[in-house]
Amino acid sequence: MSFTDNKNQTSQIRTMRGDLEALKNGGSVEMEAPLEEQYSSVPSTASHPIDVHSNNPFQKEIEEISSTTTSTISSQVPPVDSIPQQVPQQAPEQVNPVPVNQEQNNQNIVPPYNPSMVTDTKNRNLLVIIGGVLILLCLGGVAGYYFLVVKKPASGPIVPIVDVKENTTPSENNKEKNSPVASMYSLDKANYLSFNVETVSKKEIKENLRSIHQYMLSASLNQPLEFLITDQNNNRVAFSRFALLLKFSIPQEILSLIEEPFSLYVYNDAGAPRIGFDLLLKDQTSFSQLLGKNEDRIPESLQTAFFDFDTAVPQSIPFKSNVYTPHSSTNTTPIAVRYANVDSAKNLSIDYALVNNHMYIGTSKNTLTAILDKNIK
Repeated sequence: MSFTDNKNQTSQIRTMRGDLEALKNGGSVEMEAPLEEQYSSVPSTASHPIDVHSNNPFQKEIEEISSTTTSTISSQVPPVDSIPQQVPQQAPEQVNPVPVNQEQNNQNIVPPYNPSMVTDTKNRNLLVIIGGVLILLCLGGVAGYYFLVVKKPASGPIVPIVDVKENTTPSENNKEKNSPVASMYSLDKANYLSFNVETVSKKEIKENLRSIHQYMLSASLNQPLEFLITDQNNNRVAFSRFALLLKFSIPQEILSLIEEPFSLYVYNDAGAPRIGFDLLLKDQTSFSQLLGKNEDRIPESLQTAFFDFDTAVPQSIPFKSNVYTPHSSTNTTPIAVRYANVDSAKNLSIDYALVNNHMYIGTSKNTLTAILDKNIK
């Protein structure tokens, strides 16, 4: 047998199934020699098919075993066609388990960077800032308009409207209620008179006081009207500041003993305008002693308080003493009064009285007595 034939013969694959069918059909199984012997260069009998039926001392036993085995296998092995074909099962899909905290982690995922979103945010913030600045400017303009225009102090007196409550006869009471003054000024309470202390002059102050007197003349009002002086911000003006505005030449040591609050009175003295003051003293005894040393110069110091602009007040005028008992007082004890005549023909004088840490001053005798009647009860 050639190498090619041997190769073709050995290339046929033997299976267990084929051997079982051969035994079932009563055939025999050819036993082949190992490959080492088949391809050996030394000639041997292994290169020829082995006849298992010749010269084998165990032939009978083999046949018995083969017949027994064949019958046993035939009864146990089912036909080839009846063997069920195993269908490969498809592996189930594996579902990736989702971590329990994956949903929570998704909430912490930072969104991708988007330049347009940053630009929109910057533009929005810029619009908010610009809007806030515009609102502040508008509010500032409104506030400036209010304080410069709406709240600008009037050139004339600013006083509340209060009903008249005076102990007068019915005819006099009706006359005062029907007068324009009674509707503009309070007769029993202090009124307010406002000035711009930064710009007002002595002349403007006196003109305002003269206009008040004109109203009093039209109403035939013979009792003094009390005023509290305020500045452009509605703050009360101290007497030392008002004395500076009216160009009073009062010595500083005397001003230092006078408190800041004070009242100014406008009085109609037989048709002539007169003014007076109610000054609160820090120490009446000390003030009286200091005033006694400078008393004769008081008229000159207060000469701008007279409405007669052509009046020349002497530098020194001696004072005289007198007494007065207020009509409205229940106390019959007379009050000591000091006075100095400036012009008897015009009924101009400086009269004052020191009562309970108050200094009452009038630019005429009647002015002082009217102020005492109003304040001393």
